[in-house]
Amino acid sequence: MLVSLGVALVGLAIFYSAVYRAELRPEERRWAYLRLGGQELRVGGAIVLIVLASIVAMIGIALAGVILGFVFGFIFGIASPALGAAVSALVSFGGMMAGFVWLSVRLSLAAPLAFDTGRIRLGESWRMTRGRLWRLFACWRSGGGAALWRACCWGRASALRREPRCVTRVPNRS
Repeated sequence: MLVSLGVALVGLAIFYSAVYRAELRPEERRWAYLRLGGQELRVGGAIVLIVLASIVAMIGIALAGVILGFVFGFIFGIASPALGAAVSALVSFGGMMAGFVWLSVRLSLAAPLAFDTGRIRLGESWRMTRGRLWRLFACWRSGGGAALWRACCWGRASALRREPRCVTRVPNRS
């Protein structure tokens, strides 16, 4: 499992760096912008730090969500235990998702900064995204929506392409 995570990390670092290279340094186009070097290692390091920061933050947000969930669950649970459990779960899950999105958007410029400046700077990404959360979120959401649409269309097309192989024909016995 660790080997597959390492291969995925290297692949992400190579492809992210290729995208950053195509945008920031279009004159470096040999090998279709794909390389494996110091810049890719820094981008991979930034990705690892973002993932670790997300894990630590999610643990804290989960604990806060559980505490708030217990409080709301107790308040609403007096009327109905089922309502209390539902409110507790919604508060916990909603808090975790909101915290994850907020942290992801705030640290979203760390990998491009690592590529461009040659140093991993989570704090600089944090400062650059201050006051731009909703604009960046809209950009990420539109890009994610387009990727989801492409994945759905690709899945539909591949399912239609495979369908004749999956259908067995019943021989005519007349």
